[in-house]
Amino acid sequence: MTGASASLDRPHDYAAPASVLAPHITALRLTHFRSHAALTLECVGGAMVLTGANGIGKTNVLEALSMLAPGRGLRGAAFDDIRFERRLGWTVSADIATAQGPVRAGIGWQNGARKLRLDGANGKLDDIAHILPQLWLTPAMDRLFVDGASGRRKFLDRFAQALIRLYQKRWAAMKRRCGNATAYCKRANQTQQAMAGSMDWKKQWRCMVWPLRRRA
Repeated sequence: MTGASASLDRPHDYAAPASVLAPHITALRLTHFRSHAALTLECVGGAMVLTGANGIGKTNVLEALSMLAPGRGLRGAAFDDIRFERRLGWTVSADIATAQGPVRAGIGWQNGARKLRLDGANGKLDDIAHILPQLWLTPAMDRLFVDGASGRRKFLDRFAQALIRLYQKRWAAMKRRCGNATAYCKRANQTQQAMAGSMDWKKQWRCMVWPLRRRA
């Protein structure tokens, strides 16, 4: 691991192998991210193991990698809390080898705004997630299959999102429609109750007025 400053707009300096079976990261660069003021991690295809003393920043590297996936990363932390220093922003940049060629993806946080770059142009997390699908299972999730179903549904949603492009957009659209339908049903129910209340009032009014009219 060597120190370097990450740039979201740096031109390609890596040539992908002629045959790439699955997308993988060839270089990961962090700037002002958590405990890392500047870090460059050169990677190779296949499994990698990070070793080191407690507190050296191993989990921070994994969290940085998870920032290239939709959501708020491995820990679900607020982006302002990830900064190396309060006055600075942070960046995470990755060179990715794919079957179609090398890709550079990056995310940065500065002055309360998130910036996504894909090959030097503005990008979207859905596009990056399609290029580099991610799924994690951490010790903090050890009760995933013991506790309630809500956590399992979220995990399976992320698993499906890693396999199916545009899953997140379609799922969000469905939730909006369900929300609209629920709101419509609630309004219809309230209207029905109001009408029922009105009918009850009319019945009461007839019960009071009809005897008076007969007496007149």
